[in-house]
Amino acid sequence: MLSTLYDTIIIDLGDGLKMEELEMDQLPDLIRTSTTIATGNVIGGSGHAIVQVTSRAVRIIDLASGFASSTWPSGDSKYSRSMITAGSVNATQVLVAFQGGILVYLTINEDLHLVETS
Repeated sequence: MLSTLYDTIIIDLGDGLKMEELEMDQLPDLIRTSTTIATGNVIGGSGHAIVQVTSRAVRIIDLASGFASSTWPSGDSKYSRSMITAGSVNATQVLVAFQGGILVYLTINEDLHLVETS
């Protein structure tokens, strides 16, 4: 995954180490029109997935289907209008920081869903 100030792309190293950009239809739920603040690989559900943290959302994207299995915050969350300024991801956890110094800890369950724990 490569991210600039304006967009995010995924590069696939296929057979023979040939680099190719994955097309929009291969990962339709990847947020490409925003900077990716943090990313990481997770395993669960039907296989492999990636976590993408942008300034507005955290998403788990199933690599088999290309679709998001979970998005946080939801529209009714108190954080839905806040700006994420930093993030960190590992295989089972996500930590995001908001403007004003607010930290939110999320866990990733076995079904590849984000659960707010604090």
